[in-house]
Amino acid sequence: MAPNLPKLSILFFLLSVVNPFPFVEPRALEASEDPFAKTLQHLKGVHKGQKVKGVCKLKSYLQKFGYLTNGNNSSNDNFDQNVESALKEYQAFHHLCATGYVHA
Repeated sequence: MAPNLPKLSILFFLLSVVNPFPFVEPRALEASEDPFAKTLQHLKGVHKGQKVKGVCKLKSYLQKFGYLTNGNNSSNDNFDQNVESALKEYQAFHHLCATGYVHA
């Protein structure tokens, strides 16, 4: 049994170094089909003081995950101080550059 151990070790090493399944490729990052991702693409560059269609969806998303309090009016498209602060919190939590404006 001892002579088989070096062979198994070599086999394990080779399988870990060489891809035994060359036809399996990592999934490429493609444009998301998620509607919210498309909204973010539309909002790229939006910042405090602007009124842009789709900001209300951003507000709803930030409220859903607790970054924006329920007291804020999410039915309008105004990008205000509260949205900027909530977005900064979201960006910081996800280790993104916390600028407070949308960069998709």
